[in-house]
Amino acid sequence: MSEDERAGLIAETTPRGVLSRSSRNRSVPLIVDDVRKGPNFSIVRCSFFTIETDMPSSDWRMTLGNHRISFYLLGLSGVIWRPMRGIIFGKPSQIDELFELIERDPILSVGVNDIWFPFSLFNECVRRGDVYRVSEELFKMGYLFRRDRVSKEEFFDYCERSRHDLRESTKETESFRRWSSMQIERAKESYPKNRELALKWREDVPYRSERGRDQY
Repeated sequence: MSEDERAGLIAETTPRGVLSRSSRNRSVPLIVDDVRKGPNFSIVRCSFFTIETDMPSSDWRMTLGNHRISFYLLGLSGVIWRPMRGIIFGKPSQIDELFELIERDPILSVGVNDIWFPFSLFNECVRRGDVYRVSEELFKMGYLFRRDRVSKEEFFDYCERSRHDLRESTKETESFRRWSSMQIERAKESYPKNRELALKWREDVPYRSERGRDQY
């Protein structure tokens, strides 16, 4: 067997990634980022996490029905909708586990994107950091609206008919709030203990006013 044939065999038996499609309904976790109320309509901006890469990569395989297609990946952006074990992110450790696994790969990273939905779909007391689950179909419409591929009227009409496709996820709200707090604490712990290595804050360094006089 030649070197090229051996390399091809290895690529076929140990692919970097396998992509497949399923008709099973899914829901995507959304984290409320901002609530904007206006005279004509009110809207909520939410964040969601994605797996990202813009690095070309070989040894990927796609499963379509009973067929497998090997291909050379040029880019990837996929929505994260569940942990490795379980259906929802019920514990902060499930978020950590998945994100660490993704970012352990040299070409993959976790991205954050935003999407908009009418305020009428949310609880009246919705606040930043709350987590909601949105159905796959409603998420798809929100994605198209975010990219100006459907009109505001068409999108809002669809949302009005799909009120039950977005629901609060109390357990995931708690998990993501705790996970966010953990990230802040980790950032504090990694901050330089030596004051000479740390960035200067406003109270550490005088700034010069427009009149040229040092202020504190």
